[in-house]
Amino acid sequence: MTNKNPDKGYVAILGWSLNAIDAVDRFDRRYVVVSPPWAEDYCKQNNIPFVPWDFDRLNERSHELAHRLEEMGVDVAIPIFEETVEWAGAINAVLLKNPRLLGQAMLFRDKSLMKRRARLAIVR
Repeated sequence: MTNKNPDKGYVAILGWSLNAIDAVDRFDRRYVVVSPPWAEDYCKQNNIPFVPWDFDRLNERSHELAHRLEEMGVDVAIPIFEETVEWAGAINAVLLKNPRLLGQAMLFRDKSLMKRRARLAIVR
């Protein structure tokens, strides 16, 4: 990991993708990967900032994660899979102090799920 500009935004990547981590590492800004605990060893070995988190289901713990990231100084959460869009919406609603973001994230996720189902139906 190279030195990052502390004056630029601090982002949290929600989910696990080596390509996404590599891409965000090339930017001149701080980041942290929020991913399932099984990725922790890899992150430690490769000096990747990491917060372990299970994304099994959205519940009251999303608030806990949002406050944890807020205390770290994270500005925005970026989902890399549709399974983490709902989490990002809940976290960004807290980080950006805009409760409407959760509803917008849910609509975005539902729309992408409908499009995927339609494409799968066409393939079948």
